[in-house]
Amino acid sequence: MSPAAGQPPARHPAARRAAPTTSAVDLVVYRGISGMRPLWWTPNLGAGRWHGPSQPQPVQYLSTHPMGPLAEQARHAGTHTAAELRQLRRHVFALRVRLARVVELDFDGAAAGGLDPAALVGPPSTYPACSRWLGDLIGRFPEIEALLVPCAALAGVRTLVVIGKRHPFPYLSTPRRDLDVPCAAVGLDAHAVTSLAGRIVPLESADHPALRAWSEGRPHRFVQPRAIA
Repeated sequence: MSPAAGQPPARHPAARRAAPTTSAVDLVVYRGISGMRPLWWTPNLGAGRWHGPSQPQPVQYLSTHPMGPLAEQARHAGTHTAAELRQLRRHVFALRVRLARVVELDFDGAAAGGLDPAALVGPPSTYPACSRWLGDLIGRFPEIEALLVPCAALAGVRTLVVIGKRHPFPYLSTPRRDLDVPCAAVGLDAHAVTSLAGRIVPLESADHPALRAWSEGRPHRFVQPRAIA
């Protein structure tokens, strides 16, 4: 329906958001990849949860838990059993990230900010909503450097989504530029611990344990499984 004469058109709820609260982070985070360059300098290939046509800037998806990267790779590969987890091999990197302006976006924050909380951890059909939301946010607040969001693969773990291109730098060196991120490979052709079998949320599932707990008003925490090869 068209807006009444003389009235401005309705705006998306995201457009009415005030400047988000940001905080500084100083973290060691982890990334699993099939290649040897752990950071994006050019726009990401394809479309993902926080990048796409509505948000073309490169983003770096980094896990706050060492088990997170291979769990995310397994989720996207449709790998579920212990035998399948042994076969899925990726290179794992550790990165030291220090940022001053990070938005911590949990389920409550998404609901308050005009984004469906289920989109934070939902299947690929929810990705466009997230990339549009982030595109709108950094269009109005370009100083924002990253989001800290729930991990879709492992309920209770968080993902650091760093906005913009970054350049790998030796792990123990002091970065020369804001773009430099100290990093080092910690395992090549590594596979996930097989005790993650049954713990990884499938890619197309809308049933996420942390989201379900939030909707029921109870907390959820990640219980780390034993390391079994």
